[in-house]
Amino acid sequence: MRGRDEQEAVSQPQGLGSFDELYSAYFRSLYRYVARRVGPDHAEELTAEAFAQAWIRRDRFDPSLGSPSTWLFAIATNLVRRHRRTEERKLRALARWHQPVSVPSGEREVLEGVAAREVWPQVAAALLEVGPTDRDCIYLYAVAGLSYAEVATTLSLPIGTVRSRINRVRGRLRRAVQGTLDLQG
Repeated sequence: MRGRDEQEAVSQPQGLGSFDELYSAYFRSLYRYVARRVGPDHAEELTAEAFAQAWIRRDRFDPSLGSPSTWLFAIATNLVRRHRRTEERKLRALARWHQPVSVPSGEREVLEGVAAREVWPQVAAALLEVGPTDRDCIYLYAVAGLSYAEVATTLSLPIGTVRSRINRVRGRLRRAVQGTLDLQG
């Protein structure tokens, strides 16, 4: 009869390591990304679910397609997408609001550079104008701190597409707040 460690070693793909190694190496960055996207109330649950799905589907991991990090971020991004309707409802409500309000934690972290609370309706409206994949690109780049190449791998997009989407979202956000804040550039 094999021990648990022997069974685990036999059933894991090359480059993935044990569950403990995977968890130790990537928990912090994955949790931080998920928490900034959905807020701390759901982050622990979604991060745990991402690791659970990764481990259950470990036989699908292909190191030629990317690192364990990009694979985990892809899983987490898909889980976060399940929260998309709620996120969009919050953005729509915020875009209709004409007074300074507190902003849901996920959006606040993405747009830390925006100093005045009065611009949040414009920012929310600008984020609503872009598609879900464009929002994923900017969130993975700005919140998770992934490189263009890592965002491309995570979302299975060409790197040029990722660069143009991030640039387009930045431009929309800049234009949305330009009249409100004294921005340079």
